[in-house]
Amino acid sequence: FELDSVTADPVPLDESEGISDFRWVPRQEMSAVAEHLKSLDHHSRELGDWGRFRAVAHEFILKVT
Repeated sequence: FELDSVTADPVPLDESEGISDFRWVPRQEMSAVAEHLKSLDHHSRELGDWGRFRAVAHEFILKVT
């Protein structure tokens, strides 16, 4: 998400989502995050599919901003 104003850190509402981490990332680091997400297939196929899916949003932000 690209945010202009934040009053608190986001938290998952559904514990079954398996979100284990959250961090703020400056726009200039989004490309590195997308590349890391796409490399998750080295750990498992399931993570690789998820990582490639999530990387699309990061790459989209880079193209439209």
